[in-house]
Amino acid sequence: MARSSKAPDDAKAGFDIGSTSTRACVECPSRELCIEVENKDISKASSHKHDPGYYTSTGYPFDDDNEEVYLGEKTDPDRLAISLKYAFYVLSDASDDVMSQYALIKPLRKRMNEEGFRKRLRRGLVDLFSKIWKQIEKLCKLERLRITTISLSIPAQWTDSSGKFTEVYEDIMREVIGAGSRDMEFCFVTETEALAHYLLKDHLEELRRHGHRGEHSAFLFLDFGGHNMNGCIFNVVYGEDHEASFYRVGEAFGAGGRSEQWSYDVSELCIERTESLTGRRMTAEKKQELVDKFDRFKDSLGPGFEDEKPFEFEGTIVSPEELRLLFEKAHDKILKLAKRHIAKLSKFKITDNTVVVAGGTAKHAGIKQRLREMCLKKGVSEPVFVNVDLCARYDSVKIAKGAAYSASTKISIDDFLRQGAAFGIQRKAVGTGPGSGKNKYWEDTAEVLFSKDKKDALDLNFATGCDEFKIICDPFFGRTGSSRLFYDRCYDVLYIGKLKRGGSRIAMSLEKRDGKDFDVLKSEWAHVRTKGMKEWVSPGFTSRPLPLSFDCGPICFFLDDEELDFERLLAGGTKIGIAARTRASLARQDGSIKTSPRSTPNVEASQHTAPIDDGVLSSAEIRNMGDDSAAPNLSQQNTRPEYSAASFELHPARQSPNGSATPQPAPVTEMVIDTQSDNPYQQEVTTSQPAPVAQMMIDVQGNTPRVSRNTEHQDQLT
Repeated sequence: MARSSKAPDDAKAGFDIGSTSTRACVECPSRELCIEVENKDISKASSHKHDPGYYTSTGYPFDDDNEEVYLGEKTDPDRLAISLKYAFYVLSDASDDVMSQYALIKPLRKRMNEEGFRKRLRRGLVDLFSKIWKQIEKLCKLERLRITTISLSIPAQWTDSSGKFTEVYEDIMREVIGAGSRDMEFCFVTETEALAHYLLKDHLEELRRHGHRGEHSAFLFLDFGGHNMNGCIFNVVYGEDHEASFYRVGEAFGAGGRSEQWSYDVSELCIERTESLTGRRMTAEKKQELVDKFDRFKDSLGPGFEDEKPFEFEGTIVSPEELRLLFEKAHDKILKLAKRHIAKLSKFKITDNTVVVAGGTAKHAGIKQRLREMCLKKGVSEPVFVNVDLCARYDSVKIAKGAAYSASTKISIDDFLRQGAAFGIQRKAVGTGPGSGKNKYWEDTAEVLFSKDKKDALDLNFATGCDEFKIICDPFFGRTGSSRLFYDRCYDVLYIGKLKRGGSRIAMSLEKRDGKDFDVLKSEWAHVRTKGMKEWVSPGFTSRPLPLSFDCGPICFFLDDEELDFERLLAGGTKIGIAARTRASLARQDGSIKTSPRSTPNVEASQHTAPIDDGVLSSAEIRNMGDDSAAPNLSQQNTRPEYSAASFELHPARQSPNGSATPQPAPVTEMVIDTQSDNPYQQEVTTSQPAPVAQMMIDVQGNTPRVSRNTEHQDQLT
């Protein structure tokens, strides 16, 4: 009775949809409990082929609406089958570039614009996940658990900026779960991030036995699945109590092309030859029989063997040379991707580095041989092959487990800083001198911009205008004992771009609004004069509060830069590109401009005002623009003139034909002012549209107004 009255414990559910099967598990952190969701419908006849967590991903969407799309563990040899994982590419309207990576998607692409076909694809996915969810509900009732978070593993290619893949996936899962999903949190983790979470949580000691003895390790995880190859690099750091913490550095990556592609190409070649030989179309049942036979033997075919063998199906033969050629075609892209990231890992200077390889395709001798050669060439120790070197129970459920584990890593930004996190600014220096060849390289270290112990502004050294900058973060910087951040301990937070030529001062701060965390960036810009002396002359820039979000896959905080004005951040608040517009409507006989009441500059915050003589300015009408984003001075030791943004209009007088001084309509005049020259020039251009209003930085202490350049209408001028 006491057990039944106890409230259920919170738990996370992890899902991993593969091209062959879909897996799920439930994790309860408070009980240190992780349960694989078993498929009770697996027959005894097939139980030797599949572990208990296997739910087939195969569907039959090509028939009419009256037919079931998802049959579970049953098969229908008379119907054309396909992995329902490919349905996401159609339902998400994936780009041609993404779809071109998957040959097996061709039958779906032909019908992707048919509304009825799209509905069948969705119905197949809903039925697949519903079957698993019903088993999870039974499990939760038995164990008194309540699912609060759904964590879904996805290929790295599904994390594109459109967000369509994740939107479709979440929508399908909410339909499956029903009303209960309203209170659930959904998170997404790439398949290799999930693999990393699983291995670093459950098998770290086994991995460390392969050469990791220091206080900082780096692992390149490569998952050679049938659908695609995914990868990412994780850093592991150890505290004083030897407890390990880990996080992702760099971006997760992936590409299509793998053993599934190889199977498709070999099968297509066999089908073409068989149909040409017999003069008859091969049935769906025979096609499936062909694919099944090749999949059974493909680990012993192709390159990597001293005695390469041919493949034969009912009298049709594919030679060893043809098998090797098709193997190279299917795996070329993913092997090049692996090679590039092994080379990247080898450049990490202060870590023990290891490549960890998982996935069915990685069992092939040819793949293993290539990966060993790549590591040897770059001075990296021999790869760890998960299916051989580690003892993993329910190995096929590892991605689903890792997805569930990742959902339990969420922390607050305050805890993130308390654990020693620090943000810094890294520079990509571009050579500008003679013979430099414009070499570009990201510097190995970066200055600290913000941490729990460092909150004042960061003065950056002289910028050439060609150098690039980005904000990076070391989540455990406090443990290094260093004054600078090392690139191979950091992940990228925000690419800034090229700072304006001169000197820059950047500051970062945190804000809380309605219980949510935000980041604010501030910048100033300075001339750098002779002997390196700086003159801070920009109005300063303060960004809108930028949302901070925690990503459970990499275990890192990121900035939402959608609201960030990069141009003003890079220039310290100065506007780049402005021009004047002129009209004769307010012109006086003497050519001067009469000011209007609204044109008086807003100088309430200053003790100095620009000189104004009886409401008349001899050259321009000054209209205050009210720069709400102007930042306060970031330095308490430096003073600078205060500037405000303004605009001006020139109104030249034109004599009437009879010689009177009555103002006549005049053509619009554009004046382009080159701030690098002492001699601005102008030219009249007749147009019915006014040119843009010019903006100037007016020095209210009486110095010369500064006008920035505009190229928007430069093509109209000679």
